[in-house]
Amino acid sequence: MKIESYKYKNGNKYYKVQAYLGTDPLTNRRLRTTRRGFKTAKEARQAGNKLELAGKTAIKNTKTFNTVYEEWFLLYKTTVRESTYVKNHEVFELHVLPLLGKLKITNITPEICQSLINKWFESGLTRYKRFKNELSRVFKYAVQLKIIQDNPIDRIIIPRNTNIKKKTARDNYYTLEQLKEFFDCVREMYNPKMFIFFFLVANTGMRKGEALALKWTDINFKNKTLSVNKTLTQGINNRLYTNRPKTDSSDRQIPIGDHLIEELKKWKKIQLEELLIFGKNAINIDQLVFSNAENTFLQPSKPLTWIYSVVKKYNLKHINVHGLRHTFTGIAQQGGLSAKETGTILGHSSIVTTEDIYHTLSPDEVKNAGARFEKFASL
Repeated sequence: MKIESYKYKNGNKYYKVQAYLGTDPLTNRRLRTTRRGFKTAKEARQAGNKLELAGKTAIKNTKTFNTVYEEWFLLYKTTVRESTYVKNHEVFELHVLPLLGKLKITNITPEICQSLINKWFESGLTRYKRFKNELSRVFKYAVQLKIIQDNPIDRIIIPRNTNIKKKTARDNYYTLEQLKEFFDCVREMYNPKMFIFFFLVANTGMRKGEALALKWTDINFKNKTLSVNKTLTQGINNRLYTNRPKTDSSDRQIPIGDHLIEELKKWKKIQLEELLIFGKNAINIDQLVFSNAENTFLQPSKPLTWIYSVVKKYNLKHINVHGLRHTFTGIAQQGGLSAKETGTILGHSSIVTTEDIYHTLSPDEVKNAGARFEKFASL
C-alpha cells in the first residue's frame, strides 16, 4: 500500500492511496488500484485496507477449478503413496479437468456436478462413485479456504442401476472343482511362468503385487515359509518399484506345502535357463521370482492378460487375478483352516474380511497350514 499527499490549485491538501489487490491467477499480473480525495492519511489508509481485503476476496473468486485442484494436489501428494496420487491424477486428467478445469470454481453448481456424474454413470464407468469422492475432496479444500461457501457434491443424487445385480467378492472366485479345471487348462498352455504364478497365488492367497515383487531370497525352502515384505507399485511415468506392503499385517510369513515347493524349484531351474538365453544372469541375491526377458519387473497387467487368455480359450468362469486370493480363502476354510489362520496368512487387518476376530498367531499355530491346504486341495 502506498499513500501520498497532493494539493489542488486552491491549495487544499488531500491524500491518495494505491492499494495492491493481489495477482490475477489467470494472467499472473499484479493488480493495483488508486483512490483519491482523502482529507487525512488515516482515512486513506483505512480505505486502502478495505480495498486490499476486497481485492483478495475478488481474486479468490476468480480462481478456476484447475487452479484450486493444483493447489490441493500439492498438499494431497504429501499424505499418500506415490502410486495413490498417480492414480488420483489420472482420474482428474481423464474425467474431471477436461469438463470442469476452466470453470471458475465459484460458478460450479450442484447441477453442473450432477450432470457430470450422470455422464460418468451413463457412459458405463464402473468407478464413478470413486470419481465423485475424489472430486468432493477438492471442493472441501475450497470450502476450508473460504473460496466457496459449501460443497456442491453434498447436494447431488448418486445414480444407481437397480436392474443390475451388484457383483461382490463372492462372485469373483472358483470352487475347488473349478480351480482344478482352471489349472488343467493352464497346464495345457505350456507356459511355465504363467503356471507357477497362478499356482503360487492360489496356494498362498498372495496379492498380485506381492507375488510380482517376490525374490528367491524371500522363500525359505528348508523352513517351508515365504516372506511377504514388499509389493510392486506403479508410480510416475509408469515407473515400477517396490513399496512396503498394504498394511502392517500384510508384512507376514506364509507357510507353504511340499507340492508348491516342488513346483517353485522346477520354475527356478527353468527361469535360469530362459534368462541365460537372453544373456541375463539369474544367480544374484536380488533375483526376482517373476521377471521379463530383461530380468526386470513384469508389468502388473501381465497376470491379468494371462488369466483372461485362459478363461477365454477354455470358456471358463470369468474371474480376475484377485479372484484367486478369494478362492484360496474359501478353499482354506473348507479344508479346515480357521478364519484366524486364514486371515493371518492373507495379511488381513479387518475382522470384517474374514468374518472373525483374530490376532497374531504363533508360528506353531500356522506352520502346517500350507500342508493342510495342499492336502485338501490337491491341485
